[in-house]
Amino acid sequence: VLSVREQDLLRGMLRAQIARCWRLPGAGGGTETPIVTLRWRMRPDGTLEADPRIEKPASGPLASLATESALRAVKGCQPYDLPPDLYAADPWADAATASVEASRARPR
Repeated sequence: VLSVREQDLLRGMLRAQIARCWRLPGAGGGTETPIVTLRWRMRPDGTLEADPRIEKPASGPLASLATESALRAVKGCQPYDLPPDLYAADPWADAATASVEASRARPR
């Protein structure tokens, strides 16, 4: 089982890698910033086992665009460069989850 510190480290690594790939055209933030939560499974080589699932869809006028953009980013950033030795300790990547906030163009 991974410690809280290891889980935080892995989340940070995922955020940094997804941020490089995630773009929401025309999103300038504002009061209704879309946030999309996705869930996916990964192999130890950093590739996705299947397409990400939408755990919590975005709402508001940019919802559809934000959701499509987040899905593209998660798929497009693979393979993820994450420590494969941690897969042996805990199948943490079987339930990778990220929320993506449009105003920052990065996962939160």
